[in-house]
Amino acid sequence: MIEAAVREQPVPAVYLTPAEALLRRIVRGFWLLYLLLSPFYFLPSGQPQFSDFILAGTAAILMVTVGFKVARSAIAITGRQALFLGYACLVDLVWSLATGRSDMLMYSAMYVFNVMALIVVATMASWDRLSFSRLTAVGAALSLLAQVLVVLFLPSRHPSRATAFFNNPNQLGYFAILYTSLVWVGIEGLVRPRWYQWLQLILAISACLFLTAETLSRAALASSGLLLLLMGGRRVRIGLVVIAGVLLALPWLESSRGIISSIEKYAGSRYMEADLEIQHRGYDRILNHPQYLLAGAGEGGYDRFESNHFGELHSTLGSILFCYGAIGSLLFLSVLSTAVGGAWRRLQFLLPSLAFGMTHNGLRQPEFWVLIFLVGTTAFSTDRPASSIDV
Repeated sequence: MIEAAVREQPVPAVYLTPAEALLRRIVRGFWLLYLLLSPFYFLPSGQPQFSDFILAGTAAILMVTVGFKVARSAIAITGRQALFLGYACLVDLVWSLATGRSDMLMYSAMYVFNVMALIVVATMASWDRLSFSRLTAVGAALSLLAQVLVVLFLPSRHPSRATAFFNNPNQLGYFAILYTSLVWVGIEGLVRPRWYQWLQLILAISACLFLTAETLSRAALASSGLLLLLMGGRRVRIGLVVIAGVLLALPWLESSRGIISSIEKYAGSRYMEADLEIQHRGYDRILNHPQYLLAGAGEGGYDRFESNHFGELHSTLGSILFCYGAIGSLLFLSVLSTAVGGAWRRLQFLLPSLAFGMTHNGLRQPEFWVLIFLVGTTAFSTDRPASSIDV
């Protein structure tokens, strides 16, 4: 067990001018607002949303005032993530120029945006990592609860599955898994969480169960189950929190449009059977086009490939392998290796999102990279040995 002095060292006193203190409050407020608005898709799919403009504006404010900063303990994980994202951006750019497909530049722009988001996050964490982690957990929990209200009181775009403001149910399911993981990491990184922080995790678990059940997404349901198993297996106290979260979610599930019977009906449908087929996800193009397995084929321009599925490869890990090749795969593995830092139990925090990514691509979501960043920079009670932790 890691001692509290090692896990949560006090932040050295930093004397800020009133202007600097105000700037930090504004930036943190914008980050909280980003987390709350990120699930709201007000503009057409593929276009920047309001939350993206908020994050870009935050980056601009930092750039023209105090600049960007990465704490020494976060240099390794931030650098590895930026290296992978930079390589992905380069591959998409090269293929866009080679094929004359300007639409592929959109993917390069998305990865540039992710690098920018990562630098903003690293800067806020450099001010006070624990404070940033707590703020992220609060924002993620509030965002989950907001989506519960949206699903309960607003009509869905799909006749029988919840979508909230997302384009499809699977996006909502991924959001629920990802944001609950952010809350989990934020709470686990504290030495002695207070009662309201445990309550925050309980509410996040309940919201996650409700949202994933409402989506009827097989991947989201399986990933949420994995998330609960991993949570409950870490510590007795977390196990009790999981039980409380499940019990709190039960009345929601029972009262919400016969959700249990809907899950049973969906599980036996032909749509579910098609959802299970490997070729439906586009994995077959990996075997059909092995020439791309070294450097990658890039994202976009999918009519270049022979496949049973037209469109993007519905897999995070599959997209890394096919779109960015062995080089991109090794770079991503280096990101994961750096994040866990030899304490492989840290991988538990990422497994639910990665499991969901077996059938859906979540690689371009900024919060996915934020989650990896937090896992790579947080000292947990189950890490060992204590001397290997750099905080």
